[in-house]
Amino acid sequence: MNLDIMRRLASTLPEGKKKDEMMRSIENIASQDKKKDGLYDEFDFTAKGKIKLEEIDEKGNVVGVLQEKDNLVVNGAEEILLRAFSGDTDRVLYKNRIPKALGGVTGKYHIGLAGNISEVIDGTSQLTVAPNIFWNAVRDEDFVVTYGYRPKTVFLKEEVTEQVGKKAFSISTVSVTGSIPLTAELYSSETNTFIGLGDGKYRTVDLADARIVKAGGFSVKAGKLEATTVNAKLTIEEKMTNLTFEYEKSNLGGQIEVSVDGVVKTTLEAYDSTATDPKVAVYEVLGLTDEVSHKLELKYTGSDASITGTPKVVITSLKTNGLTGSMNSLAHEFESFTKSFNTITSYNTTTVPPFVVQLEHFPVVKGTDTVKYGDTVFTRATSKETVAEGKYFIDEKTGILYFNRALTGLSITNDITGEIYELKSAALLTASKVTHTITNEPITGADGTKKDFDLANKVISAGTIVIKVNNATVTNYTLLNGKVTFATAPLNTDTIVASYSTTVDAVKYVPKGAIDTVKVNNFATGTALAKVTAANDFTDGKFMIDSTGALLISTKDADASVITNFEIIYTSPDLPGFATGYKRAIILKEKVGAAYPWYQLDKGTVSFIADFNEKVPGYNVTIREMGLFDGPRKDDKVDGFTGFPVDAFSLVTVGDTRKETTTGIRVTWTIKLINKDGNAFYAGY
Repeated sequence: MNLDIMRRLASTLPEGKKKDEMMRSIENIASQDKKKDGLYDEFDFTAKGKIKLEEIDEKGNVVGVLQEKDNLVVNGAEEILLRAFSGDTDRVLYKNRIPKALGGVTGKYHIGLAGNISEVIDGTSQLTVAPNIFWNAVRDEDFVVTYGYRPKTVFLKEEVTEQVGKKAFSISTVSVTGSIPLTAELYSSETNTFIGLGDGKYRTVDLADARIVKAGGFSVKAGKLEATTVNAKLTIEEKMTNLTFEYEKSNLGGQIEVSVDGVVKTTLEAYDSTATDPKVAVYEVLGLTDEVSHKLELKYTGSDASITGTPKVVITSLKTNGLTGSMNSLAHEFESFTKSFNTITSYNTTTVPPFVVQLEHFPVVKGTDTVKYGDTVFTRATSKETVAEGKYFIDEKTGILYFNRALTGLSITNDITGEIYELKSAALLTASKVTHTITNEPITGADGTKKDFDLANKVISAGTIVIKVNNATVTNYTLLNGKVTFATAPLNTDTIVASYSTTVDAVKYVPKGAIDTVKVNNFATGTALAKVTAANDFTDGKFMIDSTGALLISTKDADASVITNFEIIYTSPDLPGFATGYKRAIILKEKVGAAYPWYQLDKGTVSFIADFNEKVPGYNVTIREMGLFDGPRKDDKVDGFTGFPVDAFSLVTVGDTRKETTTGIRVTWTIKLINKDGNAFYAGY
């Protein structure tokens, strides 16, 4: 690390003994370097670390240790580490609190102050101590707590104290008589570090990556690794637990010998005499651990003698969860919305026929559902009627699975389409109307004696009808239930037209987000209603989207039969899947004390702690990887985050760790600096 950077780091530390020791150590190193031949102002350190993954209960108490592992520090971490130690004034994080109480006013809090809570300065009442002093006296459970780069202001009012020697105050969301603005708690003036979780098994390695050593004739052609020379070999060596590769099977394919750590695992046959066009096959290497490096070798060992043409082996992709210093992100971090539920969820069927399971998330993508009962993998039946022992039928639209008997502890995974499915009773939806505008409807049949004429619609909106005879507006008529009665019978030579508004009965459904695509069905018959865009086209068996984004649905089917229940299936850009509730966790800060985050300069370490409580994410997940980042994601919607570049300080793969919806997990991430002699890097050296 450059000594100038170390001086910058040391200058930002609080005044005191440790700062003085660090400054002296830096200058000692500088003076020693000057005695060497040439100018030496660099010295090395290695950042190493360890993460501990603990299960916590709803009160934050540790239940047990799930994982404890070393981590990998990525390139570019030096600046992040510098900011973590020294502070980054451009990224001040605030802890915003808004009172939960009805009316937006909290109860009383008491605080020990020698003087008054406020005093008048330049004609304005101001608090006598920093906002954080007051925030230390409140109960977080009384507030909606968020974190942001922008502070939210509330109002503090002094109250009558009930404790001797202490002052009392309340907090409100709006200014009241005698209140004083109170800004948010200054949560951290240091770099705001976040911890993220993911379930990625691997990421694709660029086939031109230098980690893939090519020998004996392997080369990259058209984005693939290809060899036509026997004994050509590919090698990759790193710490990894998951590794798969894809290869082509064709009528020119040869044999691929797969070795791990010098031991032959298998020989794959890539020859398929019937495959005039190559087919891609997948092989997964099992039994790896990231405690040590593993060496994978793929060797072209020969080909079938009957091949006419030039035999070859082709590797189309290689995927591994091995980490390198050049990586700056997780293979797959949990998302704000998901469509995949590949961590097993346990279900029980109903105890009486029909024996069914209702999935928590649906509609289901056809063919993605898997069901296991103990060691038995169930197969899909083609209908409810063909359900038998070891078979089930699934209605993908409703997420209902049918079985032949009562079962407990079924292990199920599935993907969902991202559509929102609603089964709604017409009686429980809001009654509404759709207005039709009728212009110049002809009234025919006049013969000089007839006075009564029926309009095309019986329901006429009050005050909307205008009747013209020979292009002149007339008023010598009465209107009742769509029947016009003239005072004087019009002649057969008269031209009569009517303009008016009429309404069609409908029900209104308010969606959970803006509608992109939508289908509405009569649940009883499965008949689809037709979508229209113009109100005048709205009739029985139709639906439309109104100006507010709500659905207006006809109460009758196209055959005029009354609809009792509606199936509404739609997609929304606001809800592209199941809302997981996941976001990167902000590093926890102790309520008292200036040390953040937990510096131990005498040991050369700094520790970060973050909690992922129950329902974060809001579905069962398997944690395979973790990252320590110097900022949030855009999806985390941290108030005031402007999208500045967010980098990883460190990444780590962990053994598959299951987190139930009801499970809380605490991550403790300790970074230790090691100097060039292999000792703890403290007090500057």
